[in-house]
Amino acid sequence: LEKQDQPIVYLLWGSKARRKKERIHNPNHLVLESPHPSPLSASRGFFGNGHFRKANEFLKAHGVQPVNWTRSTLK
Repeated sequence: LEKQDQPIVYLLWGSKARRKKERIHNPNHLVLESPHPSPLSASRGFFGNGHFRKANEFLKAHGVQPVNWTRSTLK
């Protein structure tokens, strides 16, 4: 994925995922980091991080169809 030119949004949630950031260098991609959304850590920064909005804003700005994040479409 790192080598693809199309814009990609990486949602790195949790410490294990955030360690992968060092592998992402392509300026066409957006990296968003946050604590994991689990009940044990979500209140430490996941709630209110705006990642879904930020991801869609980035995609739209780069001519890519935004993601429909509503639960009914994620079946």
